[in-house]
Amino acid sequence: MLYRKLGNTGEKVSILGFGCMRFPITNVNDGSKIDKKQTFELLNHSVENGINYFDTSFVYHNKVLFSKDGGTSETVLGEFFSQNYREDVLIADKLPVWNIKEEEDFNKYLNLQLKKLKTDYVDVFLIHSLNKVHWPKMYELNVLNFLDEIKSDGRAKYVGFSFHDDLSILYPIIKSYNWDIIQTQLNYLDESYQAGVEGLKYINSKNIGTVIMEPLKGGKLVNNVPLKVQDIFQKSEINRTFAWWAFKYLYNKTEVNTVLSGMSSLKELEENISIASKSRPNTLSSNEKEIIQEVKEIYESMRGIECGNCKYCMPCPYGVDIPKCFVWYNYLLMLSIDDKEEAKNHYLEFVEPKNRASNCTQCQKCIQLCPQDINIPHELETIKNTFESTT
Repeated sequence: MLYRKLGNTGEKVSILGFGCMRFPITNVNDGSKIDKKQTFELLNHSVENGINYFDTSFVYHNKVLFSKDGGTSETVLGEFFSQNYREDVLIADKLPVWNIKEEEDFNKYLNLQLKKLKTDYVDVFLIHSLNKVHWPKMYELNVLNFLDEIKSDGRAKYVGFSFHDDLSILYPIIKSYNWDIIQTQLNYLDESYQAGVEGLKYINSKNIGTVIMEPLKGGKLVNNVPLKVQDIFQKSEINRTFAWWAFKYLYNKTEVNTVLSGMSSLKELEENISIASKSRPNTLSSNEKEIIQEVKEIYESMRGIECGNCKYCMPCPYGVDIPKCFVWYNYLLMLSIDDKEEAKNHYLEFVEPKNRASNCTQCQKCIQLCPQDINIPHELETIKNTFESTT
C-alpha cells in the first residue's frame, strides 16, 4: 500500500480509503441488514493490507428516511474496531445536517454517533453534504463554534466537510474556517462538475487534506461499459481493467491524498488494493491520458441522469427504488439502444411494480437529500412516461 500526507494534519493515509456505505447485506430489500461476517472479513483484509482510512456516516445503511437512529454502518464499524486495530486506523464520520434543527442537535448527534461507534472520539468529523442550502443554516446555528469545541475536548482530532455544490459556494466556506479535511467528488467524467479539478487544486493549495469520493461514479465507470468506450480502452498497449483507468486517473494527481471506494466483495477489494499498491503520482503516460480524454468525450455525448447510486434518497416512503429506476433509464441512454422496447422490458422485468417510478407522489422529500441536486420527482416522471406508458 502507498501512503500520502493528509493535508497539514501530519497523518499519512493509504491512497485507497474504505467507503462504508456499500457493505454486503443479507436482504436486498433492506439496506440496513448488513452481513456482519462478510463485512468483518472485508475490514480485516483491508487493515491487513494497509488501508487505514475508513469513512462512514449517520445515514449509511439506513432503513428509514430521516431516521433519528441513523443507519447501521456506524454500528457495525464500531463493533469491529472496538475489538481490533482502533489505534491503527483513522475513522471518519459525518454530521447528519438533514436532522439538525437547533444548536443542541450538534452534540446530540455526535454523542449518539460515538456511542454507535463504541469510541470516545473520531479521527475525522465532517459536516455532511455542505451546499448552498445547508451551509447558511449550519453557519447560523454556530457550527464553527461546535467544531472548535469538539477539537478542544478531544471528541474529534480533525474536522472538515463533504462538499456537493459548485465553486461559488466552496470558496467562501473554505475561507470561513481553518479546515483540516475536505471530501469532494471527482472522477474523469466530473472534472468540471461540482468542485471538480479546479476545486481540488484550490483545496490542496490551502494545505487542506483531500478525500475523493465517487471515483467510479457509482459504478458507472466499471459496470455496463458501452462498447464504444471499451473500444477506446483497447487502444492501450497493456490490457487494463475499467477500475484501473478510473483509479489511476485520480492517483496520478499530486493533489489527491486518498480515494474512497465502497467495496462489497473481496474481489473488488483485492483489485483496488492491487491498483493502489502501484499507483504513484505523475506516472500516466501521454498515450494513457489521451485514451482517458477520448473516453470522457464519448461519455459526454451520452450523459443521462447524474445519479451516483449513493442511496441517500433511500428508502423512499412510497417504495420507489430511485437508484434502480435511474440505472435502467441511463442504460437506455448510455448504451445507445435503438429499440426502446428492449430497455423498457428490462425495466419492467427487474424493477418490481411496488418499486417503479409510477409510485412517486411528488412529495419531494428526496430532493434535499440528493448530493447531485437531481430533481428526482421530475426524472421519475420522465421514466414513468418512458417505461410505464401504455401508449
